[in-house]
Amino acid sequence: MPAWCTPPVRVAIGFLDGLLDALPGILIMTSPGTLAATYYLSVRHGWGPAPHQDQRFGGGLMLTLAEMVGLPFLAGQLAAWIRADRAEAAAVDRRLDRVVAERAAAGEREPELMRPWWETDPGRLADRFRPQRDDD
Repeated sequence: MPAWCTPPVRVAIGFLDGLLDALPGILIMTSPGTLAATYYLSVRHGWGPAPHQDQRFGGGLMLTLAEMVGLPFLAGQLAAWIRADRAEAAAVDRRLDRVVAERAAAGEREPELMRPWWETDPGRLADRFRPQRDDD
């Protein structure tokens, strides 16, 4: 798989594909008039719904079938994204644990990587939330 095809990109592609697949059904279902009305009125039988109502049912069926195919694919991509995020978080945690162990062995106090961003970033927010230490 190419490097640019990250889980968010695959989810976006799946979402757009589902939207494009559903669009014809939505357009047919919401059409104000009957498509090819003269043909369908010439072959109309005495049973069943009126041609416009039949067109609305057909558009709804197209929409339903398009989403029945697209939604499981999108759900699978979301699940893959969650797994990839968990794996990345575990790798970052291992790297941070290694840094903490190395700095603790060197006798340093709490490393900056282990503190929340609002304490380590410069600015008013950091000054407001930074804990006051006696040894500073």
